[in-house]
Amino acid sequence: MTDNRQCTHAGGIVFRRINDKIEYLLIGPAKERPGEWLLPKGHVEDGEDYRTTAVREVKEETGVFARVLAPMEISEIQLTKKKIVVQYYLMEMNAQEPSPEGRRLGWFTFDEAIQRISHESNRILLQESERMRLLYDT
Repeated sequence: MTDNRQCTHAGGIVFRRINDKIEYLLIGPAKERPGEWLLPKGHVEDGEDYRTTAVREVKEETGVFARVLAPMEISEIQLTKKKIVVQYYLMEMNAQEPSPEGRRLGWFTFDEAIQRISHESNRILLQESERMRLLYDT
């Protein structure tokens, strides 16, 4: 699912199992905008591979320790002055502690997450991730 584009960021589509229920992790932006929900991601540091960045950024932004299950599609976001290219990974939560960055976060069922997530590209990634996650359950 990955391609040869140079990514500037990496992040996770993180889920957890609570009994028989699956919930996905969404976060608020660093510069708080009420009602905006995103997938955790961050800058790739020099010498760091995308997978390592994704695990580190999820932990830094949310306090969640997660294991990578599979690479997902690369997402491009065009901002006013630059383009962000993000390698996402499907990840499963192992443990959680308070968010080091104090970011707003929430755990949502798939249907709730689809309704709340703010960007169409993230919505598509979440849908693809749910299909991938189901493969791991079979």
